[in-house]
Amino acid sequence: MSKLVQWAGFPISVLLVVRLFLGGLYALSTPAWEAYDEDGHFAYIRYLAVNRTLLQPNDPEAERVWEKFQPPLYYLLMAPLVLGLDLGPTLQLPEVNPYFVAGNAGFNKTLHPAQEPVPVNMEDGLLRVRLAGVVLSTLSVALVYSAVRKIWPHDPNLVWASTALYAFWPQFLFVGSMATNDLLVTVWASGVFYLVVTLTLEPFRRRWVMALGGVLGLSLLTKLNGFAFFPAALGAVGLSLMFNAKQALPWRSPRFWLMGLGLGLLVLAALGALNSMTFVTAQVFQIRTLYEFINQITTLNPAEQNTVGQILRYGFNTFLASFGWGNLNGFAWLYPVWGGAVGLAAAGWLLSGVGGWVTRLAMFRHWAALDAPRYRLFALLVVQVVSLVGLALALAITHQDRYLLPGRYLLPSLAAVSCLLVQGWRALIPPRWGQWFWPTLSLGLVGVSGLIPVMILRPAYAAPVPLTTPIAHPLSFFYGEAIELLGYQSPEAVRLGEELKLPICWRAVAPLTVNYTVELDVIGPDGQGYGRLETYPGRGNYPTSRWHVNEPFCDTYRVVLRGDFPAPAVAQVALKLFDHTTGEALPVRDAHQALLADLVVFIPIKITAREVVSATPVQPVRYIFGDGIELTGYTLYPQADQVRLSLRWEARARPAASYTVFVHFRDTPTTAYLHGEDLPPRRGAYPTDWWDPGEVIWDEHLLTLPVESAQPPPLDLYVGLYTNDKRLAVTDAQGNQMPNSEVLLERGVRLFGP
Repeated sequence: MSKLVQWAGFPISVLLVVRLFLGGLYALSTPAWEAYDEDGHFAYIRYLAVNRTLLQPNDPEAERVWEKFQPPLYYLLMAPLVLGLDLGPTLQLPEVNPYFVAGNAGFNKTLHPAQEPVPVNMEDGLLRVRLAGVVLSTLSVALVYSAVRKIWPHDPNLVWASTALYAFWPQFLFVGSMATNDLLVTVWASGVFYLVVTLTLEPFRRRWVMALGGVLGLSLLTKLNGFAFFPAALGAVGLSLMFNAKQALPWRSPRFWLMGLGLGLLVLAALGALNSMTFVTAQVFQIRTLYEFINQITTLNPAEQNTVGQILRYGFNTFLASFGWGNLNGFAWLYPVWGGAVGLAAAGWLLSGVGGWVTRLAMFRHWAALDAPRYRLFALLVVQVVSLVGLALALAITHQDRYLLPGRYLLPSLAAVSCLLVQGWRALIPPRWGQWFWPTLSLGLVGVSGLIPVMILRPAYAAPVPLTTPIAHPLSFFYGEAIELLGYQSPEAVRLGEELKLPICWRAVAPLTVNYTVELDVIGPDGQGYGRLETYPGRGNYPTSRWHVNEPFCDTYRVVLRGDFPAPAVAQVALKLFDHTTGEALPVRDAHQALLADLVVFIPIKITAREVVSATPVQPVRYIFGDGIELTGYTLYPQADQVRLSLRWEARARPAASYTVFVHFRDTPTTAYLHGEDLPPRRGAYPTDWWDPGEVIWDEHLLTLPVESAQPPPLDLYVGLYTNDKRLAVTDAQGNQMPNSEVLLERGVRLFGP
C-alpha cells in the first residue's frame, strides 16, 4: 500500500499543473464578460469592494446588480482581490451586442472596444477573479483525488480515470475559469463528496460529521442548489452510524446529541444568514415558489410533458460542454459520444448485477446487501445526482423554461458522475484491456479539453485579420462618408439547404464612432427573399467603431437559406448598412460618386441544387455545343394546351459566355418557328457562364400554345444556343457538324391545341 501511495503521489502534482495551465488557457481565451451572467457576478463583487458592505436594499446601485438574489459568500471571497483597483464611481456595464443570440450573427454578448475606457481596471479585476477561480477549482481536484483513492485503493487506473474525468471535464474547465458562484459551489460539492466517501467507507468519526455540517452551511451561503447536497450527506451520516460506528447504539451518548446539535446549528446559522438578506428572501425563499411548482407539476398536459423531456435533454448536453452565454457548443461529435458513454456505463451497471441487487432490496429481502460499503456509497452518489437534477428540474418546470436547467447547475454532481461512469465502464472492460484503456481515456479527455480554447473559443471571438491577399471580385462603393466596400472573395460552393458563407471586404476611410449594422438579404430570381442576416461586422467581434482607418479586411457572413430556393440559380445578395439605434440606412455612392437610389449594393451568388433525378423516362442524346456544353437528354410532354420540355445539359468546361437557349417548333428547317421561346437556361435564373465543369443542369421550358381554330399540324422540334445573334456551333457524338448550328430533337411532334 505504501508503494502505491509513493507511486501515485508524484503524478497528481503533474495533473494539477496541467489543470492549472488549461484553466488559465480557458480564462485567457474567453474575452471579458463572455461567460453567462459574468457581468452580473462581477457587479456584485465590485459593489462589495467599493462599498465595503453587503448589498443594501433601496440602494440604486445595489438594485442594478442583477445577481443580487444570490447568497454572498462567493462575492465576499472574491472582493478582496479587486480592492485597490479603480473600478469607477458607478457601475459601468459593457455595451451589449444586439445580435449575439443568433449563432450566424456571432457569439459575443458584449462589444469589446479597442481600448478599455476609464475605469481601465474593470477587466483587470475580472481577470484576477477568473484566475482565482482556476486555483479554487484545481484545488477541488486534489480533494476528489483523495476521495477516489479511498474507493479504489488497489486500482490506480480507476483512480486516475475518475480524477481525470472530474479535472478535465470541458464544462467544469470553462465554469472553473470564469467569474461565477457556480464554481465555488462545485468546490464545496467536492468537499461534500470527500466527506460522504469517508463516512461511508471508514469508521464513524464525529469530526467528519461536523466538517460535513460546515461544508453544507458554506454551500448554502454560496448558492441555493446547495440544498441538493443534504439527502446524500444525511444518508452518509445515517449509514455510517448504522454500519461504521464502534458503539452499537450511539444514540445514548451525550456526545452524539451534542454533535447533532452542532450540525443543526451550523445549518440553521447559514439559513438564518440567508433569511436576513432581503434580496435572497424576496426572490427565492417564498411559499409562492413552492405553490407554483406544485401547480405546474400537477397540471402538466402532453405538450408540457414533452417540454420536460426537452429540459432534461438540454441539461444533459450542456452538462458536458456549453460555453459563452450558452450559445456556443463544443465539438459536434462530443454530444453523441457523451450519450453513448452514459449508455455503456448503464449497461455495465446492469451486467455487474446491480439490477438484481436493487430488486432484492426493493422486495425487503437480503437487507444485508447494504452492508457492502462500496454499494452503499454508489447508492449515495446516485442520490446526490438525482437531487441536483430534481432541484434544477423543479425550477425549470416552475417557470416552464428549459434554459433554467443548464449543465453548470449540475456540476456539483460531477465527482459523483465521474465515479459512477468509471464503475460502469469497469464492468465492460476486460482486465487485459484496462492497462491501455484507462490511460487512453484520460489523455484523450485532456487533449479534447485542450483543443476547445484553440479551436472553439478563440475563433468564436476573433476579429477579422487585415487583408493580405488580392480581392477576387473588386468593387468600389462608399457607404456614408467613412466606409468603402472593396469587393468580395469567391464564396464556398453553396448547395440548397446549406449555409451561405460570403467573404466581404471593407475599409474605413475615416474614423468611425457609430456601430453600424450589416444587413444581407438573399434575393432569388423570382424576386423573393430566401435568407436574411443582420449583424455587426466580425460576427459582432469587430464593430465599426473599432475599425482602423485605411486597414482593409475581409469579413465572412453566414446566411441560412430557405429550403425552397429555386436552385440551381444565381441569387442576388442585397448589402445594406444602417444604424441599429435609429434604423436609418447609410447612403451608397459608386466610384463616380453617383448615389444609388435603393441604398444597397447587389452581389451575385450561385446556389446549386442537390442532385436531381428525373421522375420520367429520359430520351438520351449527345450533342456538343462549342467546347463547353453538352446536351445529354431530354423529356417531352405535349399536353392539352401546353408543351413541357426538359433539357438535360452538362458543362464539360466553364462556358465562355451567357448563352440563350432557343426551343422552336417548325414545319420545315428554314421557315420561321410557329411555337417556341428564346430564354437563358432556367428562364434566366441560371446563365451558362455560371456553370461549373461536370455540373448537370435541368432546364425546363413550358410553352403555352395559342388558341387556334384548326388542329396544328405535326411539327419538328429544334434546339440550339446563341449569343449576340450568333449561334453556337454544335456537333453530334460522332463529330458531325449540325446544319444551321441547331439540333433536331424530334420530328412530327403533334401538338394538341385547345
